[in-house]
Amino acid sequence: MGYKKPERRDLRDLFGPEPSLGIMRRQGWRIMARCTSCQIDLRVEFDAVIHMNGADFKLWGRTARCRRWGCDGRAIFMANPPGWTDCWWPMTRQRPEDTPRS
Repeated sequence: MGYKKPERRDLRDLFGPEPSLGIMRRQGWRIMARCTSCQIDLRVEFDAVIHMNGADFKLWGRTARCRRWGCDGRAIFMANPPGWTDCWWPMTRQRPEDTPRS
């Protein structure tokens, strides 16, 4: 694969494939949602999301409606890997240039 500039790296370059919520909770990840319109940051509770969607659910590449009153924006999910302090990475889907071609 070769060298990848730091600004082009994402979580998969550090931790491999996209883990499910159950795996992320077991490993000690933290998740937040950030609205792209009003920039509010909201903590995401693993137990609530797992209760609604199951432990095999993946938040990667998903968005949610902003919870702030009067905001019509969409929130993206951001993850903080285990052992890292204040480094939040967007939980984006696999980029097209990273997909293996047959």
